[in-house]
Amino acid sequence: MAFTQAQLQTELDSSGLNCIITKFDNTSSASFTDVGVQNMNTSAKKTGIVQVAQSNTAAQAAAAILTALT
Repeated sequence: MAFTQAQLQTELDSSGLNCIITKFDNTSSASFTDVGVQNMNTSAKKTGIVQVAQSNTAAQAAAAILTALT
């Protein structure tokens, strides 16, 4: 795995969006991590689970998640 939950949370925090990781499961697949995130900045508190390739860096994973949640 190329990134940890802590590294990913740091990247999400640096985005300025108040995103909280609610799920971090890297056991479901050998090549993907399922990441559940809630975007606290939107009035609807948009939430979702994004499947991110484990070969990504934390910055790449955060970018994919932010794209899915905005």
